[in-house]
Amino acid sequence: MNNSLTQITLRMQTAVHQALARKAQKKGQELADYVTDELARLVLDELDHDERERLDAELEVKDAAIEFAKDQTKQNGFAPDITLQVFRHIRQKDALRECYSRAIGNRPGNDRGNWTKARINRAIGASVKAALGAASQTLGGDPLKVQVTGEFIRSYTPLEPGKKGANV
Repeated sequence: MNNSLTQITLRMQTAVHQALARKAQKKGQELADYVTDELARLVLDELDHDERERLDAELEVKDAAIEFAKDQTKQNGFAPDITLQVFRHIRQKDALRECYSRAIGNRPGNDRGNWTKARINRAIGASVKAALGAASQTLGGDPLKVQVTGEFIRSYTPLEPGKKGANV
């Protein structure tokens, strides 16, 4: 499994950029994450079997995380610990937990020192934040961190509604 990431610069017509931005906002993702996910979907059939399975699982988990966060917020209002709730949902639902395991390289969810898991966890947290139009809670300008045990994450940043409100 290749854990490297590559950064590129894209040049596109303004109308294409704006259309992609609208699609990303509608899905509840940051533009870069949306474009990266869509490009990954475009080339899934070009990847070797193991990488295709892992990447497909990663995309599925991220989509499920966004939908869960939106649904929870609609049903129960905004919760600062929504990121923790998302990871608990992933851990508690058998099919989603198995999908998460495939996404992180068929390793246990409580695995430590897994670079792929760390990257995916950060992506899920960022996707939840973007989907809800939320902001990180801060103290003295630095994001707060809450440490947790017995979870698929070791810490999370509590969120607060963004200035524009939730995108749910």
